Amino acid sequence: MYFRKYPHPANFAFVPPRAAADRCRIGRVTYTRRVDRFTHDVYRVTVSAPGWVQHSQATLTPPPTADAGHSALSAGAGFSLRLSDAAGHATLESLPGRAFGVCGRASMFVFRRAADWRFYGLGEKVRGLEHSGTATKFWNTDVMADFFGGEPEHGRPDPYYAAIPYLIIRTATGWLGLLLHNPQATFIDTDAQLDGEDVLVLGCEDGTPELYVLAAPTLRELTMTLQRLVGPTPLPPVWALGYHQCRWGYRSAADLERLDCRFRAEGIPCDGLWLDIDYMDGFRVFSFNRDHFPQPAATFRRLAARGRRVVPILDPGVKREPGNAIYEDGRAHDVFCRNPQGGEFTGLVWPGETVFPDFSLPEARAWWAGHVQGFAARGVAGVWIDMNDPSTGRVDPLAMRFARGRLPHEAYHNQYALGMA
Repeated sequence: MYFRKYPHPANFAFVPPRAAADRCRIGRVTYTRRVDRFTHDVYRVTVSAPGWVQHSQATLTPPPTADAGHSALSAGAGFSLRLSDAAGHATLESLPGRAFGVCGRASMFVFRRAADWRFYGLGEKVRGLEHSGTATKFWNTDVMADFFGGEPEHGRPDPYYAAIPYLIIRTATGWLGLLLHNPQATFIDTDAQLDGEDVLVLGCEDGTPELYVLAAPTLRELTMTLQRLVGPTPLPPVWALGYHQCRWGYRSAADLERLDCRFRAEGIPCDGLWLDIDYMDGFRVFSFNRDHFPQPAATFRRLAARGRRVVPILDPGVKREPGNAIYEDGRAHDVFCRNPQGGEFTGLVWPGETVFPDFSLPEARAWWAGHVQGFAARGVAGVWIDMNDPSTGRVDPLAMRFARGRLPHEAYHNQYALGMA
């Protein structure tokens, strides 16, 4: 996986400009396009072909019916697209003759780029607020492990921890949102050129290209439209909104008691105390070191009575160790990811040799949830879910396969954390 290299439009074969609006043939492959129109100026463009699969676990909920709205998306010959406002002016338009292209299993949408456009969004990219001149990839990365040591502190590592291929465009007359619903490696380039024109490119390295186009007169309304589509964030408990203390190194009940005492002495309100991996027994997930936490449930109840909720870290990696109860239970339920040879995929993380639940499987998610429920019953108020990039240490994660070995790593890499959550 190359981080700072992107598919180039010159290597793509594009739908011929005179091809039909909904079906064409490139080489030996037939591609079909479907455009769905919904309320609140939401549109979905889906291109289908043999071999492309939509593996997304994310549930999007577009409105079921269409209305006039403030915009109109027309689908023309050659898979072209034209979004126009109420006055009939184009606000988003495909590059003529280069609307949609393919290169092997990769695909891309190409739009004309106006000089006065400004770009925002892209999830949690650490590249500044505005994204003109940006080429970026969406591939969840263990930044501290996968880049050289100084880059997280002094540079702008890309890709980053999260994959949210959503681009916001400020146009001369309003706002647009482009959401590429594809869990595999995707890319967006706000600084591309093709046939001598400035263009905007959004693409996937594999999988079904499914592009949502959103339009609104204001950013607030655009964001409300996105929330309706992806689902609003549930309200957190009130205690989660206060000050929390979190630092690597707290490992014992004595550490938490000392923090509680100091916060009270200084008159500092603190609603949460977080624990990193040092609380565990040999970094075994769902465990507490008995020397450091002889009675964890009693400790957490005592702190909660003083208004301090305890939030321990929870990693997906399970120590590969005969006799480890979680490992043995996972093997018995056949819930771990496999390698291409059919054995357990093994990484090298904090516990040493580590195996990983296959969150593409409903039964694996249920198995994990059961252990989380048991963990919560010991008095923890929440969990800090981490290392689910997935982080595999110095082991190449591409050998981690899903659906009991049937699906390649790329199909679920970006949504591994979603499955864990």
